[in-house]
Amino acid sequence: MVRHIHLVQLHGFGQRYYLPAPLFLYLFASVVVVVLSFVLAAALEGSSTVDPNRPYPRWRAGWLLPIATSRPLLVACRVLGPVLLGIVIVTALAGPPDPLQNAAAYLIWIYAWVVLALLAAAIGNLWALINPFDAIYQGLVRLFHLNGPRRILPERAGIWPAVLLFLLVAWFELASGLATSMTLIGWGTIAYTVLTVSGMLTFGSQQWLSRAEIFTVLTDIASRLGPTEVERDAKGQACASWLRPWGAGLLGPVEGGWDRIAFLILMLSNLAFDGIESTPQWSDFATGLKPQLTSFFGGAERTVLYTSGLLITALLFFVVF
Repeated sequence: MVRHIHLVQLHGFGQRYYLPAPLFLYLFASVVVVVLSFVLAAALEGSSTVDPNRPYPRWRAGWLLPIATSRPLLVACRVLGPVLLGIVIVTALAGPPDPLQNAAAYLIWIYAWVVLALLAAAIGNLWALINPFDAIYQGLVRLFHLNGPRRILPERAGIWPAVLLFLLVAWFELASGLATSMTLIGWGTIAYTVLTVSGMLTFGSQQWLSRAEIFTVLTDIASRLGPTEVERDAKGQACASWLRPWGAGLLGPVEGGWDRIAFLILMLSNLAFDGIESTPQWSDFATGLKPQLTSFFGGAERTVLYTSGLLITALLFFVVF
């Protein structure tokens, strides 16, 4: 039986694949993961720690600090980030229009949108090292001798800018029907880069990155699941490194608010709807509604249906939470 099971794409585009396993197996695995997460949280929360602000065990890992502060590594990452960003833009605009043959589609929708968060949860926040927008910002500051930020991002704004941008990107990927347009991906990447760097120049790099840049906010949340922890001083330089159990970082102190709840709900609902729209049940549902939606919305029936599905999924997650 094993010989007849083919490799599948866990997150991809183009031809659709269905895993040769029954639905109840997925549901059972999902329940087990949720139950184990609660058990892990309860066990860690009840453990004794020296620091009351960090209610979980952690162990100093001095060998990690030289790696985190290695100048050759930091320089290499500073170069790698903008190079990859440039490859995405050039390949998207000048490469093949077929997303299955264009590297930019894979770099954006698989590696940047999915793998970065998975690596942050499995290893640590690598995005903080290769962030191309921060590298571009630092280069502009040094090149033009720019002063500090011209404005202050209001505290009441929270991370709502990141929430809105995340919703926009999620809608573009899952509901717009345009996610495979390489031209739009290329120009969209340019627009996002200009927006991000302009925001950093206006409000300061850390303010904009931590509250408006979706990949920074996303990987910061995901890295709380990871086994590594790096402390930074007032200048943002790494000064201590630790190891901790996977998932323990979720018990650490974090600034609360509806903005962060909304971002978490969008993360979960985006992932859920990405799976829902790939099921045969959704395909049958969409096919059955197509005549009625076409009579009302014409050629935009798919966008309307998938947008409604994305928003309803987010609303259901909000009600459950």
